[in-house]
Amino acid sequence: MDLKLKRLAMVTKQFKRQRSVKLIITSFIVVHLLAIVLPPLSFQARGRSGVSPFIGRLVAPIEAYCQFLYLNRGYAFFAPDPGPSHLIQVRVQDAEGHDEEMFYPDVNRQWPRLLYHRYFMLTEYLNEVYRPRIESASEYSEEELWILRNEREKYDLIRNSYSLHLQSVHGGKQVSLRRIEHLLPRYDLYRQAPRPLNDSTSYRVLLDSTRVDVNKNDVTTRLNRDEPLPGTSDFELTDVQGRLPRNAK
Repeated sequence: MDLKLKRLAMVTKQFKRQRSVKLIITSFIVVHLLAIVLPPLSFQARGRSGVSPFIGRLVAPIEAYCQFLYLNRGYAFFAPDPGPSHLIQVRVQDAEGHDEEMFYPDVNRQWPRLLYHRYFMLTEYLNEVYRPRIESASEYSEEELWILRNEREKYDLIRNSYSLHLQSVHGGKQVSLRRIEHLLPRYDLYRQAPRPLNDSTSYRVLLDSTRVDVNKNDVTTRLNRDEPLPGTSDFELTDVQGRLPRNAK
């Protein structure tokens, strides 16, 4: 009788251990699946005031896990219709006024391919965080205005960090940059008139917007262009055609 009780106790203990292991594994799978599904959903549920509060509450408990595994991104780039890609065009000017222009990313300048991809992610991130300047404070509530001004300040800080890094890389020379969008041709138009994907007509300069200073109600005089950051200057607003290298992606 004692032997049967011992065997029953051992089986029960083993069963509980197995059930605990299964519960842990199942919980991990569920969390990982949520980490795969929720971040892209948060991208789709993002509006002018930020991420949907409901989706934000769902993502918050697993946000650190998503960041650790780099799952906190959308999958639009890999979709059947990935949309345009984004570059930055950089002009470096030395003390004598000589200019050198380059593009990031550049498949011939950044090697191995992983380095090119890292630059690509940086230029896409700069475009992702871009927010236009506020044109009229009366269009927004106080909360929306606070969000938009902080998002614009975030973009300015990131753009400034890119400029300062490029200045450091090029020995403190004057550096200017602007955002470029590389459009993909529509399928029907491509069939009618095939052209290379890196044709110069598929690139366009992304311009900034006019703003009205909320406090002074003063319209900026720098229309439709990125305002230069400290130690930098802007490109003239000329067409990008004819200035792109053949390897621009």
